[in-house]
Order: sequence, then C-alpha cells, then structure tokens
Amino acid sequence: MTNVIMVLPRYFPILGGAEVQCSRLIKAFSTDPNVNIVEVVTRRLTPLLKKNEIIDGVRIRRLPPFGTGVLAEYFFCIILFFYLLYKSRKYDVIHCHATSIFGLVVSIVGLLLKKKVIVKVSTNGEVNAMNSSKIKSLIASICSKRTIYVALNNEGYQETIKFLPKKNVVLIPNGIEPYRFDNNDCAQHFRKKLEDEYGNDLCVCLFIGRFVIRKGIVDILSVAERLESKSNFVFVFIGDSSLQRDAESFDKFSNLKNVQFLGRKDNVFPYLVAADFFISPSYNEGLPNTVLEALSCGVHCILSDISPHEELSVEHPEYISLFKKGEVSDLENVLVNNYNVLTQKSSFDDKKPGVLNEKYLMNNVAESYSNLYRS
Repeated sequence: MTNVIMVLPRYFPILGGAEVQCSRLIKAFSTDPNVNIVEVVTRRLTPLLKKNEIIDGVRIRRLPPFGTGVLAEYFFCIILFFYLLYKSRKYDVIHCHATSIFGLVVSIVGLLLKKKVIVKVSTNGEVNAMNSSKIKSLIASICSKRTIYVALNNEGYQETIKFLPKKNVVLIPNGIEPYRFDNNDCAQHFRKKLEDEYGNDLCVCLFIGRFVIRKGIVDILSVAERLESKSNFVFVFIGDSSLQRDAESFDKFSNLKNVQFLGRKDNVFPYLVAADFFISPSYNEGLPNTVLEALSCGVHCILSDISPHEELSVEHPEYISLFKKGEVSDLENVLVNNYNVLTQKSSFDDKKPGVLNEKYLMNNVAESYSNLYRS
C-alpha cells in the first residue's frame, strides 16, 4: 500500500476547484486497497478553524499562521517544510494540489528525502510564472527532479513540457461524480420558486464558483444590467468570497432585480438541473469542475473562449457555446441567441444527463492517480 500525504493552501470549508478535487479523490481512495491517505496538511486561515479534525475518515492538520496575505503564505511554507520533514516516515508520496511556492517547498522536501512528489498545475499559466526568470527556472528545474507535474488539459501539458522533461509531466483531468437523478425534486422546487417570483416565461442563467476577479463575474453582472428590462432573464450566483485574497466586489450591482446571490451550496446539482444555461466567463482556468458538473446534467454551457473551454467544446459541441473572453457584448449576444433557439424553457424536463465524456468521471481519474502514486 502506498501512503500519501495531501498538501493544499486551504481545505474545508471548501472554497474552490482544488479543494473539491482533493475531497473527491479522498472519497474515491477510501475503497482503493492500494492507496492510504495519511492526512491532509493545509493552512489554518482563521482561529475559527480547528488545528486537527477528522473529515471523511482522514486527519486534517492545519498549520499556522492565520491570514490570507502573502506574508502568511511564506510563513506557512516554512512551517510546512519542517512539518513534512518531521512526518517523513509516515508517507511515501506527497501530493500537492498547488504550484508556486507550495509546489516548490514540497519538491525540495521530495528531493531531500528521495520521495515521489506530485504537483498539480491547477491553472494554465502557473508554470510560465514559475519560469519567468532564469533564476526561477533554474531553481524549479533543480528542485523538480523527483516531482511529477499533473496538467489538467492539453494547453497546460504543452506549457509544462516547455520547461520540464516529458517524463516529469502527465495529463490527468479533474473528475466528478456521475449525475444523480434524486436531484430532480429539489430542482423543480427551486424552479417553481423562481417562477413564482419572476413569472413562468423565464430563462435561468447560473454561475457557480469563487467570487474572485479572474472568474469574470462582473461580465455576467454587466449583461444582467443590460437585460434587466427583459424580465425573463434571471441570473443566479452560487459561491462566496470568504477567505479570498483577490475577492471581487459587486456593490455597484446590488440593486439589480434580476440577480440572486445564494451563497455557497454543498450540493449544486439541483440548481444546475433547474437552470437553462450555465455561464463561465473565466479569464483563466485549468479545468473547471463546475463546467464538468453542468455538462453531466445536460445543461447548455456558455463559456469564455479560453483554451480549457475550447477543448471541452470540441468534445461536447452540442452543449457548449463560446464567446470572446472579456467581451460583455459578445457574451450578451451569445446568451440571447441561444435563448431564442431554446424550445423548452422548463429545462429539468428536457435534460439529457450522461453526455459528459467518461474520462472526467472520478473513478477513472482516481485510478489514474493511484497508478501514478505506485509507478
């Protein structure tokens, strides 16, 4: 059995894609006799979070200091370095769900202890940033000799092999659980609630994710502002900006009547089933979980034309429409044009779950990681 220690900048309360993926992997490995998750090491961002707790049968260890600033990150990484050295007999593999300074620290530990290190490239462009100067590139190259980098999409893979040997880079996408039909009753209830408020002839546009600048949420709100006079368009946002260093502010849009902020939800599938469209205007991504979840429900996705979205559109052409990244007018046009050809407004009656490519199912993704740990 291979003992694995997970490292993340944050973990529970879940805030974003990396945390969701880690949680899903842990659950998948609970039935894998070849993999044992020793613990998850993360930051104690606030004193409200426990130093130690058990979640999904795995120990969560939160290290100081408090805070979300850059200085707090650096102090955490120093403590993380010595913690991993101290715990060296407990694990065979370090799996870090972040690059930058976090990936660098675990790579150095792996080099010193001669242990395998897995570093996930969560967002395209991260490896370019690690090699933005000759000194950074040299440090990354030396420290990464025992490190395997996991790219989530083809662009991320091509970017990574520019700086690192191909033998140190693999492509494993994010994964999700298969769609469950027991979400339909909740979806109908939510849809009925919106219809009571806005009328039956409505178009529900959904965003799910962290409220940070690079997600492009302001672009959706700008479209909502333009379409406010058309009462059939309703924009629903699920997520929040808590504990985010680059949190986005939406104060200027607070009076829009066709916008609803629902906060963070543990189960987003009923809202996806109730929606007519899922919108992701992100400026930069690795492989967004939320788009995979939307596709698994058969929801039509309106996505910015960044590379990960383009790759998904090639695989699922009937369920994805692209617009030019950062162009509010183009987003509006694509949304309105798709609405005009929408023949069935009550979307939960017309969904076709199961359209998602099987390589994105979590059991297949977990198997790829299990093989990687043991190879």
